[in-house]
Amino acid sequence: MPIASTTGHGSAPGKVILLGEHAVVYGRTAVAVALDRHVRVNIVSAVSCDEAKTAPRRDCGEGSTWESAPFPVTLFAPIESEPSPELQRLRKALACAAGYLRLDPSPLALSVDTDLPMAVGLGSSAALSVALVRALAAVAAFELDDTSVCNAALEVEKLFHGYPSGIDNTVATFGGMLAFKRGQPHRQLNAACALPLVVAVGRLPRQTQAGVLNLRGRWQREPDRYEGWFDEIDWLAGTAEGAIANGHLGKLGGLMNSNHRLLQQLGVSTPELDSMVDLARAHGALGAKLTGGGGGGAVICLCPDSRDELIRAFAAAGWNAFTTDLHPALRGEHAGNLPAPSRDYRDLRA
Repeated sequence: MPIASTTGHGSAPGKVILLGEHAVVYGRTAVAVALDRHVRVNIVSAVSCDEAKTAPRRDCGEGSTWESAPFPVTLFAPIESEPSPELQRLRKALACAAGYLRLDPSPLALSVDTDLPMAVGLGSSAALSVALVRALAAVAAFELDDTSVCNAALEVEKLFHGYPSGIDNTVATFGGMLAFKRGQPHRQLNAACALPLVVAVGRLPRQTQAGVLNLRGRWQREPDRYEGWFDEIDWLAGTAEGAIANGHLGKLGGLMNSNHRLLQQLGVSTPELDSMVDLARAHGALGAKLTGGGGGGAVICLCPDSRDELIRAFAAAGWNAFTTDLHPALRGEHAGNLPAPSRDYRDLRA
């Protein structure tokens, strides 16, 4: 398909998984919510844009990854040396998405910017994949519905994660708060109030891929044991839907705590993540758990009160953290309004 426009823009949000990571890969339900932080992709036709032809290549630097690179990152502009492996993977992602739309990627220059912490389990690669598909569709003047965007983004996601469950690209595409079960249509959820979270990011590098492979090996050796844990996580996720719908934050926090204990049993948490969870609970969080693939990364903390105090506690311990209010209206660059959390949560602890 020929290029219809000289520019295209796309954006998609990150996500947190409230309950159900890993079990979702084995056919159980997970509950996830879009973040109010985004990955934005801009695409320029280098054939028709002199600025793009001469744009400098910004590499990630030795020993770093594209996720930690200062954005924007420019691809397909003339370069003097071979790009890093991370940028080569980005190039493959662009080629994959362009192939889905039957576009020739060779005349295109790509830049990415984001306010989403990258490579910590907050859905950055899925957000990139969705934003990339949307930007390319804009370049081609090709109208894609959300389902088509989601399907194309899943193919791009496979470059980053091999065999993803599909939950990350679904949240990045549709936004909001949803329940996801592999092979079934996702369900958008309602909430009685916004969910006040603190998200904290660990310092140590993630070892998610190794953790996922090791978990699969343990499951294959002891299927009954691990299937039982997956069933427990599935029950927690289903129960959480009711707690969210009724604004029972104390109950939701207890379910999150139980989910983290099961993730510890699955072997996907780390001492650092456990320490972050303990710190959060000691400073007033109703519930705290790792989010995403584990093996390092981020934790989420349900904290209706004293969020600033918790942020300071994380900072004093050397961890970066930020606050966010999650709810079903969170779609794109703006959020709708929901009531603040009710104050009966302390009587609703699980």
